[in-house]
Amino acid sequence: MGHLRVLQIIEVGGAIASVSSWTIALYFQWQGEPRTQRNIAIATAAAFVVLVVLAHRRRVIAARDLQTISDEIILSLDIGREYEIFYSTRFKRPPFLKTTCIEGGIDFDIIEQRPDGFKFKTRGSSAYGTPNLKVRFTAVGPKAHDG
Repeated sequence: MGHLRVLQIIEVGGAIASVSSWTIALYFQWQGEPRTQRNIAIATAAAFVVLVVLAHRRRVIAARDLQTISDEIILSLDIGREYEIFYSTRFKRPPFLKTTCIEGGIDFDIIEQRPDGFKFKTRGSSAYGTPNLKVRFTAVGPKAHDG
């Protein structure tokens, strides 16, 4: 999603440049031929429109490329143990990951995130005395492309 951030910066920069040139050309009446002023204003406005269209197109493509994987897993609870979970399909890069302990009443730390899964380690103690650990996770990120 770094590409989107760059395009957003370019889009804002284009807006600022467009507004600046219109302000200079129309209000401050800077020295120069009116035709030159008009051409600069039109060129910056056109560049801004192109940047907006490109940024919007990238957002649409990026949204189409996203996948979401959600699941609940039940594991035998062992405090201090590392667990490794693999996604059903691979991501292009490590996805945004949200995890919740929904049974077992313990805390855990994500210790590694990869495009194909993640590792976590349990800590603390189970307040509920249950032998199971039930974790819900949702991973959102760009799909890995074959090839």
